[in-house]
Order: sequence, then C-alpha cells, then structure tokens
Amino acid sequence: MPPTRSKPRAFQQAWCLKYGIRVSSRCSQSGVVVSAKCLFCERFGKDASQQESDRKRKRTSNVSYFKAPWRGDNIHKHMKEQHNVKYAEYLEALVEVRKSFFDSTDANFLPLTTPSTCLWTRKLLKESLEICCWMSIVMMTT
Repeated sequence: MPPTRSKPRAFQQAWCLKYGIRVSSRCSQSGVVVSAKCLFCERFGKDASQQESDRKRKRTSNVSYFKAPWRGDNIHKHMKEQHNVKYAEYLEALVEVRKSFFDSTDANFLPLTTPSTCLWTRKLLKESLEICCWMSIVMMTT
C-alpha cells in the first residue's frame, strides 16, 4: 500500500492559467484559497455529448467549484469530460491568448492559436484596434 500524504496539498496559482479556473473565495483570516470555479462552465457551459439524445435527464448548467483537497488530476478530469472541445482549443492557444480567453463577449469565441493563423483574422483585429485608438483620440480632443 502506498504511503499516505501527510500534508494536504495547497492550491497552486499556476492552475488558474493551466486549467481555466479562477479563485472564487479565500479564507478571510489567512487568505488561503477555499474554492475555485471553472470558467469554462461559467462562460461556455458544458459540452453536449454524442449520446445527448439518449439522456433521460437534462444536462446540468451548474458551474463547477473545486475545493480542498486540491488535486490537479480531478480538475483535469473535469475539463476533459465536460469541456473537451473548448479545453482543447484553450490548450492550443498561446499564453497571451489564454489570459483573455474568457473575456470575449462572443460565446463562439475561437482564439488565435498560432502565429500562423489566417491573415484576414489578424487584419480584422488590427483594423479594430486602429478604429478603437482613433475613436479614443477623437473622444479626448472633444
């Protein structure tokens, strides 16, 4: 029998970016993380399975929360089972894109996954940024 872990594992801040979770509550006295929520559940909901028509009950729309004991394998299992498609996109995305992955207002947001992403998408983004900069300059001068 393998030895048991004597000290409980602490929440790792790197998991936020790795798994797409956010700290939702901390202990008011110690500041230790008490729970973290799944941003995929909150933003996109759960993926529909291929056997969706065979289900007897409606899929839950609850947001998943994780709490101690902190285990990365449990979080990873949730991501693979409940958000397989979006989580795969998230893993392919650059770190800079991951930081803003959940900030999009479009539920069908597809991030730029590689620098070689199609030229028209990059051109559209560049034009949008130029328009925003131009509008902010106009607003400041009036």
